[in-house]
Amino acid sequence: MDACGGGERPPSKCVLVVTTGFPAHPRDLRGIFLLRGLKYLLKESEFSAIVVVPQSEEPAPLFAAREPWQDKLEIARYAYAPRQLQLLTRGSIPANLRRAPLLWLQVPWLLAAGALALLRHARRAQILHCHWLASALLPVLLRRWHGKPVLLTLHGSDIALMNSGVLRCVNRFILGRCDKVLPVTRLLKQAVAGLCDCGEVVPVGVDAEVFHPASAAEKRALRHSIGIEESRVILICAGMLIPVKGLDLLIEAAALLKTMELPPFLIVLLGDGIERPRLQELAEKRGCAHLLRFVGTIPPHEAPTWTRCADIALSTSHSEGLSTALCEAAACALPIVATRAGDTGMIVAEGENGTILEQRDPAALAERCAWLIADGELRRRMGARGRELLVERRLTSAACAQGYLAAYRELLAERASRA
Repeated sequence: MDACGGGERPPSKCVLVVTTGFPAHPRDLRGIFLLRGLKYLLKESEFSAIVVVPQSEEPAPLFAAREPWQDKLEIARYAYAPRQLQLLTRGSIPANLRRAPLLWLQVPWLLAAGALALLRHARRAQILHCHWLASALLPVLLRRWHGKPVLLTLHGSDIALMNSGVLRCVNRFILGRCDKVLPVTRLLKQAVAGLCDCGEVVPVGVDAEVFHPASAAEKRALRHSIGIEESRVILICAGMLIPVKGLDLLIEAAALLKTMELPPFLIVLLGDGIERPRLQELAEKRGCAHLLRFVGTIPPHEAPTWTRCADIALSTSHSEGLSTALCEAAACALPIVATRAGDTGMIVAEGENGTILEQRDPAALAERCAWLIADGELRRRMGARGRELLVERRLTSAACAQGYLAAYRELLAERASRA
């Protein structure tokens, strides 16, 4: 168990956060948005939080500096096998099960250990808040024993993964037994309409205090710190290098950009994944490898540096919920060029802070990128509007925390009125 808090007595109200992904160490990106959101949730509210999550990698201290809100946070990591055999939760559980079917043998042990951890810690909580559909299975099954209201945040990918055959039935069972469901996008709310008590859309959002625009001097210093030339226009694409991200389209567009008369530019890909060798080979074949930089996985604390030193943000995904990477880009005042995926329209207003491609056309993507590469004033104007829209549309971690707090208070008021 990670005891983030110190000696202070925790507040009288406590939320049990149930999830399958939460950072184990400072370089761990899994569930990083949950950690950032908890900062705002706990800062000025009456709640403390216990995060219940399966063990994965060897944990290490998450915080370099102490802040008062950390005294209200406890992380309870439960073991489901000897540490060297805890392979199911190292990375994405669905991806691990697809890649190594024998890991299904660990699922019963994971569920059993999760049930014990849940019941042990639920005694100290007033509300159970589950992130991702699968995380709500045990809370709804064990309601008779813990007796607490169950709130579920739907992130999008969980619905897609559980929307066929037997899993669809499990999906409906869980949704129908949660006290309230908070989708992160408008499209997700439409998808589950009629299946549950669906509350307001509460986007996960971005920490706008961490991700914010860089001045010209700051941008020069940031670029120097990571070895990028000051004169280049930097296009950044952040995310795992996996098929759903559709990065072939980006490589093909880069090959077309190579033939255009443009200021010097560089496309930076942040993240790693199974597609990396194939994408690098494709870039070599198309003769545009020199225009791309594959950075690989970076620790969370470096993400603001890379985003703030960029000029344009890109996304070529086939499918998204609400893209955290694009929210971070908008917070840093970057104009955005993206394909139509999920609720990208919540982040990008066509012609105001970027553009959305309706068709997966390399020529169209190259044209939109060239338009921004060539016009620095347009980039600055669109970027500034993007940050304004982020705040207006409540796509920040602070606004997300307020949405959660409103739901918690509503559930507790309903529970008190029935008592």
